[in-house]
Amino acid sequence: MIKKITLSMLVAASLFAADVVVMPDGKTAIINKDGSWEEVTLAKMGDKTIALKKNGTWVEVDKQIKTIKPKVKNETVEVKESVQKRDPLSGFAKNIIGQWKSDNGKVEYTFDKNYKMKIIKNGEVIEDDFTVVKYDESKKTINIGKGKRFKMGPFSMGGKILKFRFSKDLNSLYDLSEIEDNYKEVRLTKVK
Repeated sequence: MIKKITLSMLVAASLFAADVVVMPDGKTAIINKDGSWEEVTLAKMGDKTIALKKNGTWVEVDKQIKTIKPKVKNETVEVKESVQKRDPLSGFAKNIIGQWKSDNGKVEYTFDKNYKMKIIKNGEVIEDDFTVVKYDESKKTINIGKGKRFKMGPFSMGGKILKFRFSKDLNSLYDLSEIEDNYKEVRLTKVK
């Protein structure tokens, strides 16, 4: 009795039709209704094609889908300069590199190519990292981020922003941050 029930279940399970995919490497698989797949072996049974499963059951093949191996072209792609990542210290921003001193000698800024800065104000020395936050060549302004900064979407956080304006000849730098802090503009001249 148990053998009859098991045999009936196998026959009933094998009556369902399935879609079979034939891969470029010749392997075949059935695609289940839940999106999963199972590797099978195709065989002929009379005028029908069946898919033999690894567990010994089979299903009638409703349709076969052949996949083709995609052709890959070897092409070189030229990346235009506007798309390439630019160093923030290129172009106008590179003018900040160097040593700048105030006329009275109490304020000094040094910016190097390795994004290190040194500030001397009234005898106090501060050494830190810097980033170029933004610059406007037409207005001759540049904003420098002092300390570790990070971006979170459109927002930039951490550290302090130092604002500068260059003279037309780029030999003088005006510390606009001092206007906000002490209501006076400090003029710095490039030393090196």
